[in-house]
Amino acid sequence: MIVTDANVIAYWLIEGDYTALARQLYEVDPVWIVPTLCRHELANVITSYVKHDAMAVIKVPALWQSLMLLIRGREYEVDLDHVIALAVERNLSAYDAQYLYLAMSQGISLVTQDKKLMASIETAFSISQYLDQ
Repeated sequence: MIVTDANVIAYWLIEGDYTALARQLYEVDPVWIVPTLCRHELANVITSYVKHDAMAVIKVPALWQSLMLLIRGREYEVDLDHVIALAVERNLSAYDAQYLYLAMSQGISLVTQDKKLMASIETAFSISQYLDQ
């Protein structure tokens, strides 16, 4: 079980440069957990793709269904008091701190491509780093 941020999930969902790596990560560890915020971040990513003509709106329902199958039952509420303190302490956004807090509270790794998040704790890894362990 790992925490994956919204970008890793977007790479898994939407064909692009990191899709093969994200899908390999899923094969290695298919139990991905996320803060509830993740659903909203991914809705924003999908909306941006559609608005910039990088995805047809007709593909959205199937994509959203795939997302729900991936994260349903694996979304966690996080303690925002602790998240805010962590964000201030580590100089992170409150969004990023939610992923970090969830990983820390569960005692598991965080997989992200965000360099600032990776630098904030020893148990945060890029997709490649996690796969190479």
